[in-house]
Amino acid sequence: MAEFEAMGAVVQEVGAEASKPWGGKVVLITGAATGIGAATARKFAREGYGLILGDYNVSALDDTVASLVGPDGAALPSGQVLALRCDVCDKESIKAMVAAGMAHFGHIDYLFANAGIHRNNTILSISDEELELVVRTNVFGVVYTIQAVLPHMLEQGAGSVLINCSDQWYIGKKNSFAYGLTKGALGQITRSLAVEYMAQNIRINAICPGTIDTPIAARALGNYAERAGLSLEEAYKEEGTLFIGNRLGTPEEVADMAFFILVHATFSTGSHFGIDGGISAS
Repeated sequence: MAEFEAMGAVVQEVGAEASKPWGGKVVLITGAATGIGAATARKFAREGYGLILGDYNVSALDDTVASLVGPDGAALPSGQVLALRCDVCDKESIKAMVAAGMAHFGHIDYLFANAGIHRNNTILSISDEELELVVRTNVFGVVYTIQAVLPHMLEQGAGSVLINCSDQWYIGKKNSFAYGLTKGALGQITRSLAVEYMAQNIRINAICPGTIDTPIAARALGNYAERAGLSLEEAYKEEGTLFIGNRLGTPEEVADMAFFILVHATFSTGSHFGIDGGISAS
């Protein structure tokens, strides 16, 4: 089996005592250590949901778990969070994470397939290795995650899946060839799965953020600043002019929408929800 390890910050270890069914709904979030994933974990924790959090970056995920609070800022009860090291490029790692989550909670009601990476490249500059890395992470990782979770939702008779699709599902951007390629694929995956599983009461939607102030954006803008001879502050300012309020979006803004789509948008499936600061209207 692929490398798989429970983190030190797990609120309750998986085992006999931890396998009692959770009293409320449960969400699984990949890429939960930073950015949009971490903000969404905090949102669901504040709303009182059980959490299965997966990420490759163990130390950052440990920090995210430490930041979680419940309603009104209360400490989380024992067993509400299961945080696990997971490599979404590795199918066995994902299967192990989902199995651990099911053993801990007994069910998974919501899935946010959020994990992804960005690399600056064009079709002529990209190496085979980089193309494979971006596709395996952004496309295979989502497919593997849904493949692992969906059978449990079908057995339960209901479920809600949200894919982090990006505004590059419907617009193009320079020097973002592989990322745009993968997000276009995820947009179509959303539609295909929605049609396939509508009759089984499984909703599949996509969230399409513009540039959000996350570590991924910081890396991309840093690379741009270096190529353009700008300071990082100048690169952020230039990017901000593309959006309402002359700024990047925040992870918390995306998390609020992600929560709404997963939990409350009960008549929506196969939809692509833009949270792009108006870039698609310009």
